Amino acid sequence: MNEVTNMSEDNNDVRPDVLSALVAEIRSLREENARRNAELEERFTALELNQQQIRLSELPEPTPSVTPIVPIEDAHVAATRSPHLTKRPKLRDIPKFGGDKSQWRSWKLETEGKLRVDKEAIGDAEGHFMYVFMSLEGKAKENVTTFAEMQTEKRTFDVTELLNRLELLYGQRDRKQRATRNLHSIKQGENEPFTSFYPRFEREIANANAEYWPDDSKISYLQEALNDKMKAALIGSDPSVISNYVGLAKRCDSLSSQMELLGQWKRPRSNTKNPDNQGGQVAQKQPGQKTEDRREDMMEWEPTPQASSQVNAARTRRDKNTYGYQSKRPEDQALLGKRAKWVEQAEMDARYREGRCLRCGRDNCRVERCPLAAPIRPGNATRRTQVNVAVPSRPLVTIAAIEEDEDTASPSDEDSD
Repeated sequence: MNEVTNMSEDNNDVRPDVLSALVAEIRSLREENARRNAELEERFTALELNQQQIRLSELPEPTPSVTPIVPIEDAHVAATRSPHLTKRPKLRDIPKFGGDKSQWRSWKLETEGKLRVDKEAIGDAEGHFMYVFMSLEGKAKENVTTFAEMQTEKRTFDVTELLNRLELLYGQRDRKQRATRNLHSIKQGENEPFTSFYPRFEREIANANAEYWPDDSKISYLQEALNDKMKAALIGSDPSVISNYVGLAKRCDSLSSQMELLGQWKRPRSNTKNPDNQGGQVAQKQPGQKTEDRREDMMEWEPTPQASSQVNAARTRRDKNTYGYQSKRPEDQALLGKRAKWVEQAEMDARYREGRCLRCGRDNCRVERCPLAAPIRPGNATRRTQVNVAVPSRPLVTIAAIEEDEDTASPSDEDSD
């Protein structure tokens, strides 16, 4: 008891300024120690994160790991830590698909490749489903919108089922059977170079899944499809060269190039005007068959006496353009393959007086270079003759008169407007 009393008396003898200095020093040491501990914890967390990233990059698939114990003061560091690294896509985004059946096969291949190669970059099943759906536009998107809504409500997101529905809408289910039939009927045109014919033949081979057929089968189909000129040129070829399919195709390509240099593939002029003449084949007239002259069905225009001499002089040139001139002008591209509309006699007289095209009715166009095919006279139309009158100034005409119903077109019609 006496010792405690003596210690109390000694503490009371310490000056206040000394005690304040000791307290300040102790606080400073504590703060320095806390700062060092915080730095050590941050370094430890950074090293641990770096080690985890190296481990994930070495493994093909991420493995579950035990969550390390993190101090309370570093909880924000653990919250921002991502267990999976975001991977960048390796392929470019697929183009938009609007419902064109000719583009479906290539677009489907691109889509399936994108989903397979960049599956981790795209995300989960919902990401894959929405990626394909957002790549659609127009009619293609409208046709599967209801299905996409059902998938969203059920939270299933089956991208394979989405592609299958598009396949039913835009795929050619009988493509193989149709191509097999075409292989029996495909022919090289009489004046068609082999370089133009072979891509058509190879397309049918691919569509029929005949790439792995025996060479003898493919050689038989190819030889049967060649025209007489190519068959005659193959006579005398080395049998060892043309005994396989690839060698035969290369030999035909070499011979066709030589024949083209010698002018063997010049097409007759009459073939270029007939849209039904595909592959350079010429429609043969059957023996004893009479060609039906349908001039009574074509547009017949009887100009007034003042204009008859000029029209008759130009009629011979215009008669060659029965099926439409293959114009390359930008304003004519939308009219190629279409037929002119039948108009009344009054309109024909007005076109002649105003210097417009007698077939389409536009300015800056003439019958001999008009992209529209000759119109067909309806059964209830009658011939009339109008008298020319003075026409006042008018705006420029740029819209052509097109026949809406083109089913009545006949390849034997002649232009007599």
